[in-house]
Amino acid sequence: MSEIIIQEKTKEVSYETIHDVLYRAHEQNRKNGSVMNTSMLSGEKLEQRIGSQGKCWIAMDGERVVGTTAIKFIDRNTWYAKGKTPVYMLVAVLPEYQGRHISSELAQAAFSFATQSGYSVIELDTAEDNFHAIRIYEHMGFRLVSYRAPKADHYSVIMVKWFENCPYSKLYCNLRYHWTRFKVRLRYKVGGEKRF
Repeated sequence: MSEIIIQEKTKEVSYETIHDVLYRAHEQNRKNGSVMNTSMLSGEKLEQRIGSQGKCWIAMDGERVVGTTAIKFIDRNTWYAKGKTPVYMLVAVLPEYQGRHISSELAQAAFSFATQSGYSVIELDTAEDNFHAIRIYEHMGFRLVSYRAPKADHYSVIMVKWFENCPYSKLYCNLRYHWTRFKVRLRYKVGGEKRF
């Protein structure tokens, strides 16, 4: 078994290659009816989504890209984050490489970058019905904090990981999450269309 190397994406690795890894990695999700929207984006759209300040990491098996993750930055003014906030995204490992802790190593690279850059929190979102991913993220220390109805075919959960101790109790985070979920589901249909 060869050694997997985790590194920042180089210019030699195209975003089309990142798209291919995402698309293949999420094939089973598509078969199960849960479409990860980022896996459907072209390389050009992925590069735009990450933005000029974002970073992308890859897992390499020799010359082959077998996994990926990235961070983009957005401005937040929420109860759980203020100002420029890193968002964890594009998490994917090719099916034949899953179960080898590659996604954990990719996550560690992204989290180390965020903490070394002075951020105390990182956010992600995923489809509400992506139960497997939600369990993995909870195991990594993420907490459910909010809820949204993106312009897609599903509702999304927002999860946050505090790198130091979380300043809020688990009960408080749960209450904020469930209150937001109630309001969003009352107000919006799947796809972001307003009910009233």
